[in-house]
Amino acid sequence: MLGAGGLPYAGEERGEYLSSPTAFWLVKLMDLGIVVPAALATAIGLLRGATWASTPMFAIVGAYTLIGASVTGMAVTMNLNHDPDASPGSALLTLAFAALAVAVYRPLFRVADRAVAPTTVAEARVPTDARVPR
Repeated sequence: MLGAGGLPYAGEERGEYLSSPTAFWLVKLMDLGIVVPAALATAIGLLRGATWASTPMFAIVGAYTLIGASVTGMAVTMNLNHDPDASPGSALLTLAFAALAVAVYRPLFRVADRAVAPTTVAEARVPTDARVPR
């Protein structure tokens, strides 16, 4: 992974790494050391039907959703501010993935028509003469 002179990706001089090596390695550590192993463990648990796996699934799906949104926002902002590390291709690619995610997930957020009105507090009250079997 380290090339000549200790730079990552042998033969490439990457602007992101050269301008901020600490941030570069922090992102790599977070992604490859924490998020990916947690996602893999949760996926294996879900595939095996483990009851514990449903709880971290929500955190991982939420994290990947927020990561995607933040990367899209960062790519667009970097291009608008003429950042030297910006790439128009990455901005377009992340915008395309964001549009795909909206198209795929949009049916999940539709409000379903309710056939029955919600019960009121008065309807939910238990009659006073009702006895609970012991």
